[in-house]
Amino acid sequence: MENPEKIEDKDLLNLLKTLQRDKTLIKMNLPGKNFERITIVTRVRHRRQNPLFLIDYTQGFREAVGDVKDVKMHFEFTREDKVNYSFSTYGWEIYRDEIGVRFPEFIERKQRRKDFRLAVPSDTKLHLQVDSTLLEMKVLNVSLGGTLAVLVGRKAGSKEETIFNSGEHLSDIEMVFPLEAENLRIHIEKAMVVRLEQDPSKDKNCCALQFINMEEKEEKALTEFIYKYQRYVLQKKKQINK
Repeated sequence: MENPEKIEDKDLLNLLKTLQRDKTLIKMNLPGKNFERITIVTRVRHRRQNPLFLIDYTQGFREAVGDVKDVKMHFEFTREDKVNYSFSTYGWEIYRDEIGVRFPEFIERKQRRKDFRLAVPSDTKLHLQVDSTLLEMKVLNVSLGGTLAVLVGRKAGSKEETIFNSGEHLSDIEMVFPLEAENLRIHIEKAMVVRLEQDPSKDKNCCALQFINMEEKEEKALTEFIYKYQRYVLQKKKQINK
């Protein structure tokens, strides 16, 4: 494994702006506080004095930090290159529904490849139409920018047949998340197949989709689901560890 690369100064600023633009999911934790959440960068304030980036407020943050302003905050994320990035910083301010965080001195880019994916309920499905045929896919994980899914409902012998191609554009996609009260349906107007992968079933039609176009209300609904499901998973972990 190569030595970690340090991203600093202007490159650091540009990377934070890219995280904001792409709505990249970021894992935040407070070392020693038993607090971990998923969030996104909402704004970047580059000022000569006290530059800040703002993240979406996460439930329980204020209670976790108390009155300590110089609490350590650690962040991790993965971009499209599937390389793991991380950084730590100190200090925070709450601005309504956002948390202002001081710029770190540097962001570390690790050379080892490590996916950071948010797993979804096992019955989550994706529906789309290809060549007048309605297809169903099992969703393996999801982010605000895309999903990894595998085609289901086919005979074993047909799994060697490749239906999707890298770079192919798909439209009119529906994701269905199973919830207790009512299924959540998210509509994606357009997506692109960015890569084909193999899952344990060796199905060649396991593919990563990048969301290209979604209505704002659909994106908000997906964001809310990701946050709520993350909290649910954390609560389940706490119950198991008791």
